Amino acid sequence: AVVPQAISFGDSAMHDPDRESLESVAMDELNATVRTQYVGMFNIMTNYEYRLVKESNEWRISSLLLIDEDGAYECL
Repeated sequence: AVVPQAISFGDSAMHDPDRESLESVAMDELNATVRTQYVGMFNIMTNYEYRLVKESNEWRISSLLLIDEDGAYECL
């Protein structure tokens, strides 16, 4: 039997190319670090750091960190 669930509401997606700006890129042949800034509801800014690795000639996300004044937190 299916159990009914309450409706949930939330903010927009946290990784929308129209709301997430590229802040910096650092890379070598096999690794890249990309920092972005997302502007969400009420103009709250959130900083992210994407860590990528090159595998089979394609870039893959290996880690996604939320960056704030207290540190970096994995969110992938």
